[in-house]
Amino acid sequence: MFVKTRTIELILASLLLIAILRIPLEYQMLIRLAIFSGAVFLINKYYHVGLLGWIFPFGIIAIVWNPFIPVYITNNNIGMLLNISAALIFTSSAFINKHRI
Repeated sequence: MFVKTRTIELILASLLLIAILRIPLEYQMLIRLAIFSGAVFLINKYYHVGLLGWIFPFGIIAIVWNPFIPVYITNNNIGMLLNISAALIFTSSAFINKHRI
């Protein structure tokens, strides 16, 4: 089944904005897994399409939201800023690349 990357990017951006709220740790781990998996999927997709400029930002997102070797951010303000920044990256990629993928 073919799924548009735009839909995936907007869902991941929504999950990042939900992660700003105070939610249980179990949901935060599921969101972390979804963001990591989505970023790795998009890296692969953009590499094969030839949009190499998007590989670096999604690579950083995959490293920060890696559920296997997690990066813990103790300052809530920095965590919120990272979530909003990553959500903006996913959203901008969804709208900038809508005709290319």
